[in-house]
Amino acid sequence: MSTYRAKDLKFEDLWPIVLDTVRSVINMNRYGHTDRATWQTRFFDIYNLCTATPEPHTRRLYDETKRFLEDHCTSMNEEINESKQNTLSNYVKYWTEYKKGAEHLNSLYQFLNNQLVKERATFDLGSDTGFNPNLEHNYEPIAEIGEMALDCWIRIIIEPLKDRLIKLLLEQIHLDRIGECVNQTTIKDVIMSFVDVCQNRKISPLELYEKSFETPFLQATGKYYREEGDRCLNKLDCIQYMKKILLLIDDEEFRSRKFLNSTSYSKVYHECLQRLVCDHYDTLKNQCTELIIREDLDALRNMYKLLKPTHIGITYMVEQLQEHMSRTGHERIQSLTGDNLSTTFVDTLLEIHTKYTDIIRQTFANDSEFISALDKACANIINMKK
Repeated sequence: MSTYRAKDLKFEDLWPIVLDTVRSVINMNRYGHTDRATWQTRFFDIYNLCTATPEPHTRRLYDETKRFLEDHCTSMNEEINESKQNTLSNYVKYWTEYKKGAEHLNSLYQFLNNQLVKERATFDLGSDTGFNPNLEHNYEPIAEIGEMALDCWIRIIIEPLKDRLIKLLLEQIHLDRIGECVNQTTIKDVIMSFVDVCQNRKISPLELYEKSFETPFLQATGKYYREEGDRCLNKLDCIQYMKKILLLIDDEEFRSRKFLNSTSYSKVYHECLQRLVCDHYDTLKNQCTELIIREDLDALRNMYKLLKPTHIGITYMVEQLQEHMSRTGHERIQSLTGDNLSTTFVDTLLEIHTKYTDIIRQTFANDSEFISALDKACANIINMKK
């Protein structure tokens, strides 16, 4: 335990010792793990600084720690900037160490953090009651050490390097799309740093991730699949095109799970649908009637998979299938001859109903819209007989 007594403690006497440990914790790869005895001693040193009399050194300790972390982040920024070919991997190396160090510092400064919580509670209580003497001194509640450390990383490393990092990330993801070999772990770690660095924020914790990475990523994704859709349609017929884009969408969904935060999955999926399906809806629509008449079930199954999740939906498919079932039934009924036509009619109607029930189950996932269309078609067939 520290030999300093809180009542006669001078900040200048103890801070250099605390700083050495802080430096070791935040530079763990360089200095190694801090031993338990040193850790416990520094914990009590911080306690003594925060309880010193006549004035505690809490705020000065906080400010000096913040200054050190800002200087450290500035140094890392320079080193990352100096790297040319390995910017992303160097960023990950420093981030991984810094994130872990920030977590340990937050534990080391536990007593100081508790003091900050009490100050914030007092500040919030005064704000609620309309009276707060701290407001007269321009008091602002401050973040805990761990959160402050992460904020330093955002301000000093992410913000200045953001454009460069995003450009490199989008280039690497594009290479992955076209089958080139990339370091998937590095890509994932850089992207997730935009999430993890804001993990302690209670308000809009994903704002940095969404604005800095997700938005430009979705724009790049849309551009890529707009061009890819046009290219595929120029060389493939509609049936081949549907098979191809189902594979492309599956690939991109898998890529999302390799690289992105889970909140992006559905956004990427719908961006792909928009560019590959909705933008080419007329092509699919023009082929729909022919596929239904031919009862090309594999192609219709693919069309259903593609259209069902979109805002365009399957209304046109349902209408065309209903017309086809009604027309097919009418033709079958018209061709009936012989005795006991009533029994033959019922048997034929049951046969038609069974056939299309199976088709709807196997091709259209037993979708209620198609089931309703079959019921209407059967009603039309019955009315035709009358």
